[in-house]
Amino acid sequence: MKTLLRGAFGTMGLDIFRARGGLFIVPKPRASVARQVRDYARPIRLHLGCGNVRREGWVNIDLVPTPATDLAADVTKLPMFGDGTVEEIAMEAVYEH
Repeated sequence: MKTLLRGAFGTMGLDIFRARGGLFIVPKPRASVARQVRDYARPIRLHLGCGNVRREGWVNIDLVPTPATDLAADVTKLPMFGDGTVEEIAMEAVYEH
């Protein structure tokens, strides 16, 4: 049943998963697709898995869009940040999800 639901949602460009005590149906992240390059403040600092916690001066990234999220993307694929362009990375509650 789980595979059937995941497949049905996948054909519509959606993904379904459990996190933060709930069930989420969200658009599949397209971080691996070329996008318009956005100019981020320097130095670039990434707050991965930000959830509802916003760090000022950081690029707040999470799979699930929230009011704190600057970029909704899969944190394992961030081609919009080239090699050597990120100065600092912070992750909280990423591995267990």
